[in-house]
Amino acid sequence: MAANVMEIYGSKVFNEHVMKAENMRIEIRFKRNAYQGFNDALWFMGNNNRPWPKNGEIDLLENPKKTVNNRAHFTLHSENYYAGVVGGSGSVTSTIDLADMSWWNIYWLEWYPDRIVGGVNGQTYFEHRKGANGNEDWPWSDPEGFFLIFSTGISTNPKAWPGAGRRVSRLQISFLPTRLRSL
Repeated sequence: MAANVMEIYGSKVFNEHVMKAENMRIEIRFKRNAYQGFNDALWFMGNNNRPWPKNGEIDLLENPKKTVNNRAHFTLHSENYYAGVVGGSGSVTSTIDLADMSWWNIYWLEWYPDRIVGGVNGQTYFEHRKGANGNEDWPWSDPEGFFLIFSTGISTNPKAWPGAGRRVSRLQISFLPTRLRSL
């Protein structure tokens, strides 16, 4: 395995260096194995000690696999917009189908004070502007910054994610530090 590739089994939180990434582009090269039952994810969680979803979350990639698929989801969660886990009004999300997520793909995020743009392999498939659809809460400009988290999360309900209990999921990540730059 190349020296710049990290293998992750389970989850890894990079909290040693909190990112204050406004006006930045971040690119992460990533591949995963195609096991049913896992929710592979690359995401950012607010470092402001507020409860979820008020703290802000950016899902650069989520790939829930009740059945194996190659669909990438880019999602924002905030106080007024979040998935129905706690009864929210729906998150701001977009999806794209890729050829094969077990190949290396480059996921990217452009983080501005008034908008967030995301994509994969050079293709933009997500953009959300502050105030769009009435979304005035904007935790993604928080001066406390964000943790970067990689996870192969599974549900605690074995019936919700069939197949997960019989395998060990592995994520492979290759950072592209030359791509982390100010815009």
